[in-house]
Amino acid sequence: MMLARVADSLYWIGRYVERAEHISRLSDVMLTATLDQNDAAVAVAQLALASIGGPDVEAAPYDAVHSLVFERENLGSVVTSLARARENARQVRDQITTETWERLNMLYLRVTDPRAEEAFTNGSSVFLHEIIADLHLFKGAADATMSHGEGWRFQLLGVHLERAQLIARLLEVCFGDRAGEKTLSDHRTQISVLRMACAMEPYLRLYTAEIQPQRMLEFLLFDEDFPRSIRFSTNRIEEHGRASLSPIEVRRHGRDPGRGRHPWHGGQRMLAHSSRHLRDLRGLPARRKAAGVKSMLLEIRHLTQYRYDAPVRESVMELWVQPQKSASQRLISFELELDPAAQLFSYVDTFGNAVYHFDAPQPHDRLAIRSHSLVETEPAETLPNALDMGEWQRLKSEFVRGQHFDFLRPYGHAVTTPALEAFIRAFEIGNLRRADPLTAARNLCQTLYEGLGYEAGVTRADSPIDVALEAGRGVCQDFAHIMLAIC
Repeated sequence: MMLARVADSLYWIGRYVERAEHISRLSDVMLTATLDQNDAAVAVAQLALASIGGPDVEAAPYDAVHSLVFERENLGSVVTSLARARENARQVRDQITTETWERLNMLYLRVTDPRAEEAFTNGSSVFLHEIIADLHLFKGAADATMSHGEGWRFQLLGVHLERAQLIARLLEVCFGDRAGEKTLSDHRTQISVLRMACAMEPYLRLYTAEIQPQRMLEFLLFDEDFPRSIRFSTNRIEEHGRASLSPIEVRRHGRDPGRGRHPWHGGQRMLAHSSRHLRDLRGLPARRKAAGVKSMLLEIRHLTQYRYDAPVRESVMELWVQPQKSASQRLISFELELDPAAQLFSYVDTFGNAVYHFDAPQPHDRLAIRSHSLVETEPAETLPNALDMGEWQRLKSEFVRGQHFDFLRPYGHAVTTPALEAFIRAFEIGNLRRADPLTAARNLCQTLYEGLGYEAGVTRADSPIDVALEAGRGVCQDFAHIMLAIC
């Protein structure tokens, strides 16, 4: 078992390193924004300083940044954070690797070098980018060379607790009770806030080029894949905290490791509390109403139970129970519980679904799988009446065919048969391609609706499309197979 003073030092190494990176990034965003010398630039500087407890800035953001980087009396400055991280690392030198120590020591010597302030003056953006890059190298060295045991986990606990706190402060300044109605009304301010959280590119990959304050807030709070969201950090806090507790320590809290609440469920409770109060966040209902958006908040509970006449020795399963995320559907929270308890693993399949799998190796006569999801949906964007005829050529391009290769090749029941060819001739489906792709798809749906009746029991799950075509009836999966085979 690790000594408390050793765990404390490793924990604070993580916190100070994360703090130094965040302050460096905020400083860079502030200086970049102030190049425009307008009201938006002042607003960005005020947001950045307020999020770390600094004073308002009106005229000299450069001086404020210089203080954030070099002032030793400032307990949150970059140089102070790195000095304290290095001192903690020196005290536990035997617990970290040479690569990790050398990277942190080199970074400390760089920012305390007598020529550092001159280098900052000659190129502040380059200087800050190099600090951030070196901090990334430190984290990479720690991850790649340190044993992933207690020490590594305590260091990551510090990283994610500090990160969650810093992002929460930024969100409070932008969306909290003291934030004004126009805090994020300017597009440049919105971009700067995303850059402060290192979230610009991940946000745009999810929501494309449409930046909305509501979506910014939900992304930084609840996105499960973005490593700087509150949700991601609370998940990692629980994960590393749980792994750091021995079975004796778990029992000391009055709970068995496999059942009931775990003492490190605090992170999940904090996230669940935030999820339940999503609609109470300031300004969101007004923005939705003003924009004419009718969103729905859905709570989804799913229970699957197995009961066995005699105890089974082992259960191995894959689970597809987590709702997907998209531009019109946001997954706010997701919880999965197994009884008897088992370790969960996950991966993402070809279609973007989160797939969970587990192995319960102990004998059991029952198995319960419970999932709880909170999803917010918005109406999908209205499709145009028609597309340009040139879209046919784009759909035939190698890029599109490569992206959708699995869907375009004949497979399973979606194959051409004599019965399908007769159906195509009878309903003149070949003529549908004279219209644009969207109109053709709509007309094909209408043709299938009129040409085939819905009736359960005519086909089975493994029936080929000829059964439905010859009977003129079937169910949804038959219609889908027929449509895919025609396309």
